[in-house]
Amino acid sequence: MLYDLNRSIGFELNCLGTRLEKQIQRALLNQSKPEIIKELEVKKQILQESKATYNHCCYSISTCLHPFDINYHTVQTTDLVEQSLEDIQATLQNIYITHKLQDPRNGIRKLKNQIQSLSAIVDIWWSIVDQCLTRQNSEVNVRLWVREYLLPVVYWQQQSQRTKNPSFKTRLSSRQYQSQANL
Repeated sequence: MLYDLNRSIGFELNCLGTRLEKQIQRALLNQSKPEIIKELEVKKQILQESKATYNHCCYSISTCLHPFDINYHTVQTTDLVEQSLEDIQATLQNIYITHKLQDPRNGIRKLKNQIQSLSAIVDIWWSIVDQCLTRQNSEVNVRLWVREYLLPVVYWQQQSQRTKNPSFKTRLSSRQYQSQANL
């Protein structure tokens, strides 16, 4: 789904930026009226903001699909993940409409159709965790400690080792160290 978003919306935003940059260069070469150049510059600024928002949406998709919130030391639920994905989808839809983009790979529709199944992964993960902890016949306070303090450390450590993206690896490692400090 992220691949399709990048190949359609991301690609379209980049093409639009290139066309707009060429229009600005032509307007400057032709010594067009200052109002026309100013209008093109405003469009360019709006497009740059949309690109930044689009990049943030893609980053947010990959960070919200975890059993723990990457920004806070809290447990995620299907409802929270679903709400985050719906907000992201609405933001992407707004960018799509604002810039009259094409979406030949239907990336936004695919995201919308996959929101429930993507967010369900979080509850499945917690269900497995709860089953494993229940089988151990440990006390409730020990299970809570494992769930809320130990698991985040182990989880973020594993995730930071798995990712290849350097900036995301740094973010995950930071989350791991923050979780360790809570132990």
